[in-house]
Amino acid sequence: MRKAEFKGKTLDFPDGSLRDIPNRTLVEAVMRELTVYEPDLVISFDAYDSPAQIDHDDHNVTGLATARAVQMADVEGFLGKPQAMRSRPDHLIWTTNRGIATHEGKVDVVKLARKMKKLYPSQFGKQSGDYLKENLRLVYQNDDGTVTEKYRLVRRVI
Repeated sequence: MRKAEFKGKTLDFPDGSLRDIPNRTLVEAVMRELTVYEPDLVISFDAYDSPAQIDHDDHNVTGLATARAVQMADVEGFLGKPQAMRSRPDHLIWTTNRGIATHEGKVDVVKLARKMKKLYPSQFGKQSGDYLKENLRLVYQNDDGTVTEKYRLVRRVI
């Protein structure tokens, strides 16, 4: 297994209102980040299969915009711009379905709960820290008691 450097990015759009922003604007924002970071791997939400615990308009819209940007990252002239990258990155989508997961990573629910309350007040701002941590454990906990996030590979660079 290869160790990865993670550079997460939260774009400067208002929480809870991405459905009101034109898709082209969101795709362009993701493409700008692809151009800057040139990642080997992009992780996003699944626009079409969000489990109830994370089903939120922002997740669905983000999943669509990210998928489109990744698909077109190496296409010259997409959105009237030069290509963002020499080749497309791998694309993983977040899932709670263990049956389709191809990758997983450990989760620190205490740190994750703190970050989620700060970054996503429309979803988690009113929940107490203990309540949120317990719900995160329910979402991420495996049968053996370990706590991991699961992802499904949707595109592999060849």
